[in-house]
Amino acid sequence: MQNEEQARKQLESILNGKEYQVYYEDNRSILERLWDNFLMWLEENLNWSAPIGTSNGIPGFILIGMIVIVVIVLFFILLKKRMEKRTFELSQPLQRENELNWSFHKHLQEAEKQENEGNYSLATRHLFLAFLLYFHEREWVVAKIWKTNWEYYEELKKENNEVAKLFQKLALLFDQATYGEKDVKKEQYLLFRDEVVSWIKES
Repeated sequence: MQNEEQARKQLESILNGKEYQVYYEDNRSILERLWDNFLMWLEENLNWSAPIGTSNGIPGFILIGMIVIVVIVLFFILLKKRMEKRTFELSQPLQRENELNWSFHKHLQEAEKQENEGNYSLATRHLFLAFLLYFHEREWVVAKIWKTNWEYYEELKKENNEVAKLFQKLALLFDQATYGEKDVKKEQYLLFRDEVVSWIKES
C-alpha cells in the first residue's frame, strides 16, 4: 500500500516535471497568438471560418499582409478623393477680368485653336470656361472672378441636378489641368470636349 502511494507520488512528480509540461506550453510567437485571436474574433462575430492552419506558417502572414495592403490602398483612395474635393471647393476658374468678358463662343474657338496646336491643358481650360459662361448666358449662374467652382456647382444644383453633377466632374479635370499642373492627354481632352459640346448643342 505504501509502495503504491509512493509510486503514485513519484509518477505525479515526473508528470509535473519540465520534460512533460513542455508539451502543454504555448510555444507560438506573439504574432501567431494575435493572429489566432483575430481569427477567433472574426469567426465569432462574422460567422467566418478561417482556413485550417493559418497560424502555422506563411499562409496566415500572407493573409494578414493582404488585409494590410487593402487597408492602405483604401486609405490613399479616400485621401485622394478628399484632396480633390478640397481643390474643387477652393478653385476659382475665372482668374482675369478679360476671361469673363469673352463670350462662351470665343472660349470655344480658343479651345479649338489650342486643341489644333496640341495644347490640351489650355484647351481644357478654355472649354471649361465656355461651359461656365454658357450657363452664365442662360442665367443659371452668375459668373464672377471671386467665385469658386463649388459656388457655381451649388447654383447649378438649384437649376438642374444632372447638369451640376456633370459640371462637378468636368471641374475636376479643369482643376487638375489648371492648378494641379497635370498635363491633359489627348484622349482625356476629347472625352471632355465631346461632353461639353454635345451638352451645349442639346440644350
